[in-house]
Amino acid sequence: GRLLMALSCLAGGLWKKDRPTFRCRFQPFLQHRVVWHILGVIAVEAVYMLSLYRAVSLISPVLVTAMKRGGSVLVAALFGWAFFGESLAGKEGPLLTVTAAVVLLCL
Repeated sequence: GRLLMALSCLAGGLWKKDRPTFRCRFQPFLQHRVVWHILGVIAVEAVYMLSLYRAVSLISPVLVTAMKRGGSVLVAALFGWAFFGESLAGKEGPLLTVTAAVVLLCL
């Protein structure tokens, strides 16, 4: 589904006559390094989607969604702190609350 949506978005402007050609327009994406990064993202996304589907098939979709959203809030905050030097001041309470709620859901 996501691949089809991405292809339709990228290919949408290719049929207009006043647009640059496909090769000219997507030249930066055709470099070997970029192609490998895109393929890596596709592989990680495939593992993520299959894992999510498996989790939903084993337990409640509501629980899986809550864990995913709560976990992503925590990971995003820690990622911002570790790699971009963002301050966690004032965020400790909400982060601990979300983490505690996810842990309680898992029990």
